Amino acid sequence: MQKYNIDREPLSVHGLAVKENGTYWRLPSGVIDTVNDGVSNHARETAGARVRFRTDSANLRITYRPLSTEYEGYIMSRAAKSMIGVYIDGRYAGATARSNSAHSTFTYSPLPGAKNARMESVDIYLPIENGIETLDIEIDDGAQILPPLPYKYPEQVVFYGSSITQGLAASHAGRTYVDQVCRALDTEYLNLGFSGSARGEDSIREYIASLPMSAFVLDYDHNAPSLDHLRATHEPLYRAVRKTHPDIPVLIMNRPDFYDWLEDDHERRAIVRATYEKALAEGDERVWFIDGESFFGEGIARFDYTVDGCHPNDAGFDRMAAVVLPVLREMLEKAHG
Repeated sequence: MQKYNIDREPLSVHGLAVKENGTYWRLPSGVIDTVNDGVSNHARETAGARVRFRTDSANLRITYRPLSTEYEGYIMSRAAKSMIGVYIDGRYAGATARSNSAHSTFTYSPLPGAKNARMESVDIYLPIENGIETLDIEIDDGAQILPPLPYKYPEQVVFYGSSITQGLAASHAGRTYVDQVCRALDTEYLNLGFSGSARGEDSIREYIASLPMSAFVLDYDHNAPSLDHLRATHEPLYRAVRKTHPDIPVLIMNRPDFYDWLEDDHERRAIVRATYEKALAEGDERVWFIDGESFFGEGIARFDYTVDGCHPNDAGFDRMAAVVLPVLREMLEKAHG
């Protein structure tokens, strides 16, 4: 079989700030040392990152070495922590993960025994809560491997948020609400979800505002350590992005695990919504708001869409994607005329 390393053309790597010489991070080296320790650690995880290409190989083998072979976690299974997700022509084809193993291998044979399969698009979603050291693609001798088709929306949508944005508790990479929505829209994107650590402080605010983007999704209130902190950082983050990107659409959301009987949830939502309403009052016509209470239904049934009352399970991510998709589609269509 022919072998291609992750850094070898025509493989195309997406959703990472650094992607060479064995370093695959979601933040660049100049930023990763200025943020809080939680963000610095989670930025070395590859949530939302993808390796893309096309091939007519009848067989596909993917071998990768995870950054960590240890398992610590209470909401993610050992398998899901380090699992890659493989999609062929937009359909889930399978995954592999053994986070306690030095190597994990995925083998796919769409047309067993065939010498010439049709050209298919392959998207490999990298681990949600782990990183990688190496990744190799093997295809049949004589098969072609080509660059991926361009995204319909080639400029990235940037998502900033908590462990829910990062995708913890999804069954495999590619299954988060961010992945689902962006796959449906055929758009480039960057997942800046940092479990327990997204606090909207100065360094991350400046970095996000500097990024090229076609749209911005602001969804970090879960990780603000207090109401005062959220109040002090939320609107400034929106304004920093709006200052450098005066015309892009911005989607503001509050936490999906909203419980009507918790006063703190109401107060956090009010702070988040105040940013949105102030933007509207000042004439911003490219700002949207989604109330987190709309994601999981009503009452105690909301727990059914989480693994622990907080983090969405696959059904919860499906519900989030169903709500976010039409809104983000409207945003991108408006942005692109």
